Amino acid sequence: MKGKTPSLLIMLFNSLLRHTRTALALSLLIGSVAPARALCSFDSGYSTGVMTYTLPSNLVVPRNATIGTVIWTSPLQTVPSTQKWGCNTYWMLGMVNAVGATANAATPSYLPIGNTGLAWVFETYNDIAYGISKPNNSYVMPGTPSFSIKIVAIGPIKAGASIQQGVLGSLSAGGDIAIYTIKAGNTVSVSALTCKTPGVTVKMGDKNYLSLFQGAGTTLAPVNFSIALNECPAGISKVSYQLVPNTQILDAARSVIALDADSTAKGVGLQLLTNAGNPLPLKTNIQFGGYSKLGGNFNLPLKAAYRQTESAVGPGTANSSVTFVMSYE
Repeated sequence: MKGKTPSLLIMLFNSLLRHTRTALALSLLIGSVAPARALCSFDSGYSTGVMTYTLPSNLVVPRNATIGTVIWTSPLQTVPSTQKWGCNTYWMLGMVNAVGATANAATPSYLPIGNTGLAWVFETYNDIAYGISKPNNSYVMPGTPSFSIKIVAIGPIKAGASIQQGVLGSLSAGGDIAIYTIKAGNTVSVSALTCKTPGVTVKMGDKNYLSLFQGAGTTLAPVNFSIALNECPAGISKVSYQLVPNTQILDAARSVIALDADSTAKGVGLQLLTNAGNPLPLKTNIQFGGYSKLGGNFNLPLKAAYRQTESAVGPGTANSSVTFVMSYE
């Protein structure tokens, strides 16, 4: 019995080896079978139509434009010629993007333009960017319909963004033929609507004596300052702002923030106030009521004051800082 065991092991091994090779061969054979495809083609005498759109040389986009905000719409353009084609099985009609990622079912009409934060849309066919199934048949697109393209916002606008002259994409039949090729006729620079806001240094004065405090919760005389909104372009409908402290918030209800780590004064914080002297909500968007859609230069008046935050105070330097954040619509 012992002498026959090696022979049995070899036979099993060979049997397994043969079965393994057979399975591998079948796998390769199955993998080599080509899937069915649409096989669309133009009728004799017909070919891709080209539609070229002239865009503005500069597109100005609101900085916080929401997804789907239309930045520009082209005039309607009639298709250049009648198109005739046929497909021998079910096929997909849809937009093919040449300048970025493909669209998806969540945003079917948006064809991203690189990472600019913008997308383009072929209007009227704005519901087929990810494809619509069509049966095998012959098709005619008469040379009478008119289409436009739109540029829409789909995210934050990248600094220095541009749309390059050339092919944006095509309306495709089954991925085999481009019924129409859509082109940008010129290069476009993209910029965000924004005001210029220079940094501000508020001089709190040199007469802030500790003896002027009357106990925790009392403040010294507030100091007026303003934030400039310069060279605001026309077209912004609403401006909002918020102050984000770079130090700890000591009292959110009264808008009191801590001094920075290099300050040596003790028991003191800095209070931020509206021009009327009320606590200015921190980390909260506040609409600037003095803004005009016509644009121009504006000033946002505010106040700041030292506030006693503890029962005991100590002399020293007393500095703090906040970040000014603008929002545009």
